[in-house]
Amino acid sequence: MGKSMRSKRKQKLKRERKVKYRAKEVETLKDMLRKAGEKVDGETDAVMVDPETLKAAKAKKAAQLELAAAAEEEVMDTQQKSEFGKTSLKNEHGNYPVWMNRRQIKRHKKLTSKSKAEGYTKGRKRKRL
Repeated sequence: MGKSMRSKRKQKLKRERKVKYRAKEVETLKDMLRKAGEKVDGETDAVMVDPETLKAAKAKKAAQLELAAAAEEEVMDTQQKSEFGKTSLKNEHGNYPVWMNRRQIKRHKKLTSKSKAEGYTKGRKRKRL
């Protein structure tokens, strides 16, 4: 497909448009670079730096990162206390955790509200009569 006269004509026009607008696009890109403060005509502001200076700068930066990490470790609390009770799974306001849906809450209430004498224990199946 794509060998008809119409498609050949469209391809030709597309090639011509690319040539026509390529120069304009290059100029806009160069203008953008100039506004950003960079030199466009092949000149660079690159400065040669000896490797000893680079190594010293890297070592200094690594030392600063280590000090920051050490200070952060001291501040960080590793012990977290759970908001929810172990058996009731409720928080101080009487709400269940977000991850529990209505079906799970209903089942949990059923399992924890009955006494062991009635046959309900958490995590075990009820005996059938």
